[in-house]
Amino acid sequence: MGNLLNKVRDLLSRAIVVKVALVLVVLSLVSYGVVQAVNILNIGTKEDVAIEVVEYQSNEPSEEVVEEAASSTSSKKSKSNSSSSSLNDDSSSSSSASGTTPEGANDPGWVWDETPPVLTNLMVSFENYNPGNGTAGDFLFDAQMDKVIGEFGRTVSSPSGPKTLPQFDFFVTQSTQIFAPLGGKVVLLTYQPSTTDYSIHIRPTYNSPWLINFDHIRNVPGTIVEGASIAAGQYIGTPGSWFFSGFFELMVTYDKGDGNGLGYCPFTYLSSGLKATYTTKINNLISQWETFKSDTSIYDEGAMVAPGCLTATSGL
Repeated sequence: MGNLLNKVRDLLSRAIVVKVALVLVVLSLVSYGVVQAVNILNIGTKEDVAIEVVEYQSNEPSEEVVEEAASSTSSKKSKSNSSSSSLNDDSSSSSSASGTTPEGANDPGWVWDETPPVLTNLMVSFENYNPGNGTAGDFLFDAQMDKVIGEFGRTVSSPSGPKTLPQFDFFVTQSTQIFAPLGGKVVLLTYQPSTTDYSIHIRPTYNSPWLINFDHIRNVPGTIVEGASIAAGQYIGTPGSWFFSGFFELMVTYDKGDGNGLGYCPFTYLSSGLKATYTTKINNLISQWETFKSDTSIYDEGAMVAPGCLTATSGL
């Protein structure tokens, strides 16, 4: 009887040892699995961060690439059909973009309204430089930047070679509110995923050959859609992002959609009563920027045919 009890005890002890061993093995496997899962999650998180960094960096293209895009985006589609565009599109000018030519323009009885556009403002505030907040009105004075306003008709390097720019470039604070310089009808509203902003094209009248483009606009109000009317002085959004500042463009073109469009110096189309005022404002801005940068060669004022314009016209 004693031997039997001893054998039973021995078997029970072995069973307990086996169970304990199995429990330890299971716990080890569970622990290993948890560690691997955490590692996988960490790797995924790092990859997500890396992707976000790359995407952020890709949204800060070189100035030449952005400027190339400003006059090479005719294949862009409207916001309503949600098609995307590319900064490297080598097609014709954005002012000749598909969809901007009025319906019926090819009809035999069509008559163009040749009345030139009249700008009632230059979209943002021009004031004297304030060293206290580092701005001149809406313009940002940051020493890391090359210019505070990009001249119409200036030549830059681009992926396809030297290019003359048919627009004003404004480098402003990112919180700047932008206002339409004239009234008209929205004929094209394009979302630009590469810069996460919009391009807005308007014609002063439905049959006008004049096409005005406001490029790199964010926070566009929902009321601004294709076919809607915009009034002079109406809020249209905030600037797109440009490294250290906000950034947007103003382009005035004469374009009947026949591929022969030209860009025109925006200053030329300011209301006659405002030209003297904006002559002072633009010249002061340029002079104060050169003083701020301690470099009087940044702008060639003597070569300008009008304040801020190096040429009267420019190809698109």
